[in-house]
Amino acid sequence: MGHTEVRDRDPILGLLGAIARCEESQQRYIEHLREHDPSDLERRRHYVEQALRLHEDARRAVATGFYVYVRALGDPDPAVRAEAVYTLVPLWERASETVPALWHLVDGDADVQVRISALMG
Repeated sequence: MGHTEVRDRDPILGLLGAIARCEESQQRYIEHLREHDPSDLERRRHYVEQALRLHEDARRAVATGFYVYVRALGDPDPAVRAEAVYTLVPLWERASETVPALWHLVDGDADVQVRISALMG
């Protein structure tokens, strides 16, 4: 990610952000529950616990790249900077480090889309 010669850095960061949020897996889980008898509480509890474990495991895996994503906030490509915001926001346990970096973008980034991404984070 930190090398500008790596192609498609912005969609890679976007994918990592989606993994951290676990949007797709949550959707699959909801569809899975709909296929099963809602009266089967034990099975539902099992699936809820499994989905929560998977979500947290995925988020932790993405979080290991925290400093890579922070460095990407200074990338020359505005699309990479905007996607780095999207990747950092779900890493709430690092908010004390993330929020000042995002405010720095809001206050001083040359690209309006990056500023909006940082503000909306």
